[in-house]
Amino acid sequence: MKRTAWTFLIGIAGLALLAAADSPSVLHFPLHGVSINALEAPSGDSPTMLLTMCLPVTDAFAPNVSVMAEPSAGSIDDYIASSKKEYAKSNLTILNVNKLDADNVILEYSGPVENRKLHFYSKASHRGTEMIIATAICTEKQWADSGAKLRGCIDSLQRDSR
Repeated sequence: MKRTAWTFLIGIAGLALLAAADSPSVLHFPLHGVSINALEAPSGDSPTMLLTMCLPVTDAFAPNVSVMAEPSAGSIDDYIASSKKEYAKSNLTILNVNKLDADNVILEYSGPVENRKLHFYSKASHRGTEMIIATAICTEKQWADSGAKLRGCIDSLQRDSR
């Protein structure tokens, strides 16, 4: 009898774990009192936009944060080197590079994009063959008011432990 009861309980626990694994991730925005299921799929061989969030528009621009997953066979050092080259080609000035550890870096840069001087604050996190990149963008003028909030959002990016 005891063996049957334990087998039943273990079976129920296993089913609960399987159900939880199949349930979608939920994004919750408590300020607005709303939740929504995450829309995600494997990125495969091309970059995938995971999320975009915007603050209210001021001066005809919405400060925003985007999170992307992209394939990456290289290291975080390779990412830093290629980012520096890409920014130089785009006439962007690197303000700060802060390598947090072997797999994470913060990059801050600014410069002209389509007749606006923009400020960027980005965190890249490398694992295996994937890079997760969260980037905040606003105008240089907006950075004074929105920078702390954008920086806090980007700094909060962290990978699940595996």
